[in-house]
Amino acid sequence: MEQEGSVAVLNDAQFGLTAILRPFADFDAQAPNALYQGASGDIPVMFTEGGVEMDESATAGLPGYSSLLVKGLQVPFGARLSIWLPTGVSQLNGAAQAKYLWFLIWRQRNVFDYRTQRIPFHYPKQGQGQPSTLAPPFAGPRVVIPAAFQANVVNETSPTNIAHNDIVIETIRGTQITVNGTNIPTGFPAVPLTRKASPTGIPGRSSFQQGIFPEALGFQLSGLPFYTVFDVQAQGDELLFGAIKDVQNSPSATWNFGPGGDDQYFALLFGTFGGVNATPFPDIGVYMNVGNAS
Repeated sequence: MEQEGSVAVLNDAQFGLTAILRPFADFDAQAPNALYQGASGDIPVMFTEGGVEMDESATAGLPGYSSLLVKGLQVPFGARLSIWLPTGVSQLNGAAQAKYLWFLIWRQRNVFDYRTQRIPFHYPKQGQGQPSTLAPPFAGPRVVIPAAFQANVVNETSPTNIAHNDIVIETIRGTQITVNGTNIPTGFPAVPLTRKASPTGIPGRSSFQQGIFPEALGFQLSGLPFYTVFDVQAQGDELLFGAIKDVQNSPSATWNFGPGGDDQYFALLFGTFGGVNATPFPDIGVYMNVGNAS
């Protein structure tokens, strides 16, 4: 029954439409074009809207900017962000898979950014900082664009602080429980019963979602909510979001996206499953809704 006074809306005025954050194309490529494959798990995989790799100022070759500047997601400073973070990928199919540490980096843009690109800024200067000491073509002057790690992110149970390369990364991690022989993150309910028979061998089960993982990987997991939501307040003009491998709690210390590798399901979710899928699915990723600053 429709509630009295209710109005149909397309989206909440307090939040923008969902941004889909993904790694750049071919991040999980195998030899001979491998980039991450076999590299240290400490090297982060960055997630950006549309999987765009570099900042617009870098690709445009604007003076004062490095061509190596990573792309960020523009956010209103002080706004509320709702982030849908994938969890449980380590438990798919009951195999021993890698675990991941997700991190937030905030970046302030400056007056020069506004003058040249009309993008939001809060850093009130436009002077040059330290010039690049790299060899050409990467040498040259640089305007100041500071960045900082997020200091505190809490999701479900209290997170664990892990000292990682002299940086304390606040991880989002929960304990594990076992349902029907399959490990799933604490807080995930069992899938509901239904009178409609299931072809998966688990009769009478429903699903909370679809299109995220193939059901053949295990209906118990594929039918569960795969995302955990947490809120954070924007601490800069741009958000840089990424994941590193939890090398202390993973079968290997290097990225391994190939079939049978401990990062294979990470590649299935965000890439080509080590080349098994011809193309990735661009609508699957980390989901983020940005609110208005108040």
